[in-house]
Amino acid sequence: WQVTRFQIVESLVLGFLGGALGLGLGAWILNLLLSSAPPVPRLQSVVLDARAALVVLGVTIASGLLAAIGPSLAALKRAPADLMRSSKSTGTPEKRFGQSALVFTEVSLSTVLTVLAFILFATFQNVSRFDRGFVHDDLYTVTLEPERHFGSAEERATLFNQILENVNNTPGIQGAALASHPILEQRGFSFDMTVQREDGPHTDAATLRIVSAEFFQTAGIQVQTGRGFSPAPADRVGELIVNEAFVRSHLVNNPRPVGTEVSASMLEGRIVGVVSDVSPHPSEPARPIVYLPFSTLPLSGAQLFFRSEAGASVSPQLWEAIHAAEPATLQSTTESVAAALVDARFSERFNMAVAMLFSTMALGLAAIGVYGIMNHLVTTRRKEIGIRRALGAPVSTLAWDVFTASLRLVVFAIVVGLGVAIAGQRWVGSMLVDTAPGDPLIVVGVALTLLGVASLSALIPIWKASAIPPTEALIGE
Repeated sequence: WQVTRFQIVESLVLGFLGGALGLGLGAWILNLLLSSAPPVPRLQSVVLDARAALVVLGVTIASGLLAAIGPSLAALKRAPADLMRSSKSTGTPEKRFGQSALVFTEVSLSTVLTVLAFILFATFQNVSRFDRGFVHDDLYTVTLEPERHFGSAEERATLFNQILENVNNTPGIQGAALASHPILEQRGFSFDMTVQREDGPHTDAATLRIVSAEFFQTAGIQVQTGRGFSPAPADRVGELIVNEAFVRSHLVNNPRPVGTEVSASMLEGRIVGVVSDVSPHPSEPARPIVYLPFSTLPLSGAQLFFRSEAGASVSPQLWEAIHAAEPATLQSTTESVAAALVDARFSERFNMAVAMLFSTMALGLAAIGVYGIMNHLVTTRRKEIGIRRALGAPVSTLAWDVFTASLRLVVFAIVVGLGVAIAGQRWVGSMLVDTAPGDPLIVVGVALTLLGVASLSALIPIWKASAIPPTEALIGE
């Protein structure tokens, strides 16, 4: 009982110290997250209070007690002579089976955690490199809302053409264009479009956006097939431009979309060009969009986009040019499209950063766990290595036998862990972007990482055990 009490006290102390260290680290991480989190109601009320601290300490102490009481109770059931004999042996089959099961479980769980870390790293990189379909740097926008009512379409068209001409002639502005909706939104006018395909008319929903002829060049949207709108307003009548999503959805069997006739309740025309899809985020697939020339359907208000390396500092000159065309235009704030994009996705980027933080911690804990359990597994065969050396076995042969025996179990555990991770990908699928647990690069990366950790964990104790003099091993046995 004296030894048992010592083991229990030791486990309690280690559990308390581990819990205290975890609480300190958790409090630091919580403060870091709260200081960088987006504005969320009642978020600042999240604190690490006494109840949470007691729960953490209770769990760690209980884990330590379980780790100490189990082996102690098993040892109390055995006779002292049996314990003395077992302490000199290299391990019974039951003991080795338990060690192997522990190694298998640790490596399998570590594999799942490592896969999670790798796929979140890949997702973060994919989001960072995501092509939104337009050039948001140096792109700015203002809302044009003339207070004076213009009854006819010709008057509205004349007004906005004059505004574009004045803005384009403003120093510091490299280009300007009009659009019916913000570029960072997927909204538009929804209509049922009828497309004349080779297999007959095809009707489906699509989004209509009204833009000026300069919109694609100003926003940096690439024309993939065909051309943009004609330079002369009179030639734009009946011209339509669609995005690639429209072609995939409505013209899937048409290899030449340019020239296809499209009609709806309020428009009729033919496709003259296909432009790139525009999507502010990978989680928002581009919708089928039809672009209509602003000159053929001028609205009473619009979004003015302009490109300027000088940034928002050109706002006074910009509004001077706008008011020169129409003094009764409400002045709005000049917004940076790049800044709006960052603000709109700040919450998602924060959530991804938090997930990456915890996945990195999981990867570190997995590596430490694999190292510890592999080191213990090889250390239990230390006397066996020394005795076999005393019997004349070469050091290289001994090291290779122990090394391969250890890695066979690790490889099997990694394969099982990868299978579990791939099977459970549906639970994290909503967080992933262009990646999956079954990605070959992720599978190879996880396998090499854990094999490297396991190999290092096995080679260090093997090298130490091989250095034991054979006489010392025989005396110890």
